[in-house]
Amino acid sequence: MSVSILLSGGLTKPVYKKLTTTSQTDVYTATQSQERVVSAQVVNDSGGAVTCKLVYTDTANATDVIYWEASVAANSAVTVDFPIRLREADKIKAIGNNNVNILLAVLIDNGALGAFFGG
Repeated sequence: MSVSILLSGGLTKPVYKKLTTTSQTDVYTATQSQERVVSAQVVNDSGGAVTCKLVYTDTANATDVIYWEASVAANSAVTVDFPIRLREADKIKAIGNNNVNILLAVLIDNGALGAFFGG
């Protein structure tokens, strides 16, 4: 199944983080209130399958919400639709293992549709 969403704005430089632990790791912190993570890619460069999680942190409410969780096979990549709006200081975190790489596409929403989508 595929979902298409019309969003105005511009993509930032991709956000990249290589995990080095099995602990929850900060991947991205929003610097303004008009940011949206539109997709994530989880790449497992290890020799075995790894259960990975992407976590959204609502800083204002001090709440962590698991947004995505799946087993990622060895030496493979999974693309995750991740259309989530961030407010300033909200975070995206990841849980995985050594040699798991997270790549996020972040949109700065500066268009007229911002109000329609809660901007």
